[in-house]
Amino acid sequence: MRVFVSGPTRLRLRQRARWWHGHREHPEIFDNELRDALDQLRLHARAYRVDTVLKGHEIHHIVMKKSGTALYYYVDDIKSVVRVVGVHGTVRGSQPELDV
Repeated sequence: MRVFVSGPTRLRLRQRARWWHGHREHPEIFDNELRDALDQLRLHARAYRVDTVLKGHEIHHIVMKKSGTALYYYVDDIKSVVRVVGVHGTVRGSQPELDV
């Protein structure tokens, strides 16, 4: 299945990557984890739990444990695409912004 990252989420991912590259001894951890997470979504998007239903879409998330990041997404069966609609730190108490 193809993976599409929404514009606002793509921007938030770039910001998070820039932070990792400027503040971590091993910035490649974030890049590698993101690549692996997107690969997992291509192959097994339905394997991750449903968090909520928003605007008729079952919102799932996948956790990138080493970087403390979660990607939020839904599966668009009609278009055969996984739509990544949010990114959020796993240690924060607030809710992620979702671009649905």
